[in-house]
Amino acid sequence: MLKTEHRRGRAVVKVMSAVTDELAVELVSCIRRLRDECFHDRVDLEIASNGGSVAALGYFLDALDGFRAGGMEFVTRALTSAASAAAVLVALGDRREASGGALLRFHAVRTSGVDEVTAQTAGALQGMLETADDRLMRRLVERGLRAGGAAPPPVAEAAAAMHDADWRVAVVLAGASVTPRLGPEEVLARLRRRVGRCLRDSEGGELRRLYDGLFAFDAPISAALARELRLLDAVVNPGAPEVRAERPEAACRIPEWRAAFAPDGAVDRRLLCRHVLVLGETGSGKTASGVLPAAAALLDPKNPVGCALVVDPKREIGPANALAGRLEGLRDPYWTVEGARMAKTAV
Repeated sequence: MLKTEHRRGRAVVKVMSAVTDELAVELVSCIRRLRDECFHDRVDLEIASNGGSVAALGYFLDALDGFRAGGMEFVTRALTSAASAAAVLVALGDRREASGGALLRFHAVRTSGVDEVTAQTAGALQGMLETADDRLMRRLVERGLRAGGAAPPPVAEAAAAMHDADWRVAVVLAGASVTPRLGPEEVLARLRRRVGRCLRDSEGGELRRLYDGLFAFDAPISAALARELRLLDAVVNPGAPEVRAERPEAACRIPEWRAAFAPDGAVDRRLLCRHVLVLGETGSGKTASGVLPAAAALLDPKNPVGCALVVDPKREIGPANALAGRLEGLRDPYWTVEGARMAKTAV
């Protein structure tokens, strides 16, 4: 269901189906693996989805908050279309992008698949919908107030990038519906003035009312209009080369590995995910240059290794690095092997 690519300084995960419970769990597991086993601290979510479950979206957003607390960054990017839960997910990234032809559809939380509704269940259902709506709206408003990205393009250029269907939405949101017919540039200028007033309200009430008006339309809007409404940071051309500064390709620097990975022992993330066989004479430094740094990386809270299996038939590593005492609190057990016997030495 998910397709993952490893690129320079980041991982890219493509989400091309509905945001179901199964997808949300799989996506969280995928990001955890990218963090723990591939040492990525930036993940790009490329999204083309017509929506999904509020519960699944809530579970995933809560998980993202936990990943962010650990220093991860998420770029969300709408490729072709993003609706409902997918549109909210795009709008809540650390950096939010959409291709020029993408359409985003925001609307209030709704129900589906309800076979029988009684007076009692209808009241409970209404309360659930209002709670979910309020939670998602508050997150969108908080994110909109701290939106980043480059300065918006000139009014004439921005107006040319919007779709014909956007103007019905833009006219109402700009408060221009009762005035004589205005040209596109004047409508957009008025909309920008209203957005500016919304941003001066630090409590978010004005922006909340703006988004409530948008949700009431329940219609797709272009990426250009979503940027004007602070739901995106940038509109990008998917075929153009990236101009953002890239993070270093190496995720882990181990000084003892300088000879193999000159000049500073920096190891590519993809190499760290492969099985490695090191051959050499006794005393050539295999343990000191390879195994001990890997064991030390297990203990580093800033750059943890997901797991490691160390086979030590001669029992040299434990005494050399005092592993039995230093591996307290590891997430994964450490085992030593002596002959055919396996014994757990630390947890």
